[in-house]
Amino acid sequence: MDASVLLRNIFPPSSEVVVEFVNQVGVLEKYLSRVEDLESDYLLLQTPLVDKVPVLILEGQELTLRRLEVRSKQVYVVSVFVIENRPGKIPLLVCSKPKEINKISFRRFFRFKVDLPLVYTAGRIAFSGRVTDLSLRVAK
Repeated sequence: MDASVLLRNIFPPSSEVVVEFVNQVGVLEKYLSRVEDLESDYLLLQTPLVDKVPVLILEGQELTLRRLEVRSKQVYVVSVFVIENRPGKIPLLVCSKPKEINKISFRRFFRFKVDLPLVYTAGRIAFSGRVTDLSLRVAK
């Protein structure tokens, strides 16, 4: 299937997307947005809003997009070229179209293969087993 047809299926106008990016102080931010249009050269997204105020996203910002309706583990990386302000309407993010359509892990940390013995005790009951892989998880 042609890449442009695949993109049109992934980003149809008015579909919801989760927009992720690292802000100016290095913190990952996530917002809900909508696809406005998919033109021949660009993907047009509505700027995410918080309390009806547009989120600050800068030109040149790299965004990670994930379709909300699609439960597959696919993400798409785009860059913001221009922010188009429209009187009385939500500003548009004019973004590059994703160059590749790949499945990408959502993991923020690598998973390592290990083979370690494990003993877990809960009250007076002990369980034993093996740890076969290990990764870091940040508690919220």
